Amino acid sequence: MAMVRALNRMTKAGMPESVRIA
Repeated sequence: MAMVRALNRMTKAGMPESVRIA
């Protein structure tokens, strides 16, 4: 799932909100 990968990348950048959306 590319979406999960993109979310993980955003999280690494400093976006905990992405993890909540996942």
